[in-house]
Amino acid sequence: MKFHQKKGKNEIKFSLNEDYFEYFIKDESSKGEFILPYETISSNKYQVFEKN
Repeated sequence: MKFHQKKGKNEIKFSLNEDYFEYFIKDESSKGEFILPYETISSNKYQVFEKN
């Protein structure tokens, strides 16, 4: 499954693959891409707030 959202200068993409989670985020000041095997993902919760 793939998800893509673009709003203004912000962009988020992620995909759920068979063995790993792939995540990409970009805004006007930075960008990052992460590939995480499912077994390395913590069960801790967190929130991200976006200013427009």
